[in-house]
Amino acid sequence: MPIYRNAVSDPPLPTWSKEREGTLFIGALDIINKQYEMMHFIASGSSGEVWKAYARETDRVLAVKMMKLPGFSVRAARAVDVASRLMSAGSIELFCELLGKGVYKNHHFLVFELQGASLAMFLSRPASMVLLQQQKDAIILQIINGVNHLHTLDMNVLQDVRIKIVDLEDTRTLIAKSTAFVGTIGYTPPEVYCGIGWGFSLDVYSFGCVMYEIQYGRRFMPDFPQVNASFAFLERAIGPFKPMLVKEIREHCDFLFTDDTKRPRVQVSRQYARLVNAEVGSFRDILRNHISNGSHAFKCLMVRCLNADSRVRPTAEDCVKHLQIQADGSLPPVDETMAE
Repeated sequence: MPIYRNAVSDPPLPTWSKEREGTLFIGALDIINKQYEMMHFIASGSSGEVWKAYARETDRVLAVKMMKLPGFSVRAARAVDVASRLMSAGSIELFCELLGKGVYKNHHFLVFELQGASLAMFLSRPASMVLLQQQKDAIILQIINGVNHLHTLDMNVLQDVRIKIVDLEDTRTLIAKSTAFVGTIGYTPPEVYCGIGWGFSLDVYSFGCVMYEIQYGRRFMPDFPQVNASFAFLERAIGPFKPMLVKEIREHCDFLFTDDTKRPRVQVSRQYARLVNAEVGSFRDILRNHISNGSHAFKCLMVRCLNADSRVRPTAEDCVKHLQIQADGSLPPVDETMAE
């Protein structure tokens, strides 16, 4: 099964900025290179837009990702490179196949297989269709096996206990000198928000966000309009930021914290304080109410992956080792260390 969020109604217009030079606007029924007929808009991200499309030559419904910027696309090139390495490594069963690539009006595009619904849509089903804990564990193990190859979020994972992941990009080769913000709000860890940088642990954090969604059927990070509120939620949900981490963050965002010596606290306006506190209360209620053997261990690993300090998160390899030790379908116990 593959991925990408299928729209169930008429899609909105593309959201790319009209002010950006070279912007390409795509609409339903547009024909790309006489091959792909655009059916409807699926999703957009920092690198481009995804459309459901009909392939005239093969009579198949596919996903076309059109890159946002004109000219050569580093991100498209990385996706092609990752796909070729996955094929040679024999790991392709976890990933949606990259079926083709091309250039349309000086914009590179990628073509992926498209089947079924996304994880986000699957988790929104009625409560009577909830997944068993063993099924959740099986899905999570497959995701972490692929996490070193790409970034993870709910639009990029599709499941039927067997999953496939799409939108391949390799964080191992992310250019260190990149100055553009890359990431999806709600799945991006604090170190990226505040400018410290990227690393392997970024994908582990995203993996923790997806663990939370699979376990509890809702997104981990609420959609706060203020970056301060997002930091405050993290601090109050999983523990205060350590002074050393606060010191690093303040070099880039000195407005966030009130004190970097003892118990640093994130400043948040009164307007959003109630929203943050309400969301944190809901988050902690969920964790307290799921303490059976399987889900308690699941929770512990999830909280470690969501640690605010990237240096103390487990590695993807550590997560795989924990998840592979499954004699009875439940996750093994792990250290319940939070951000303290």
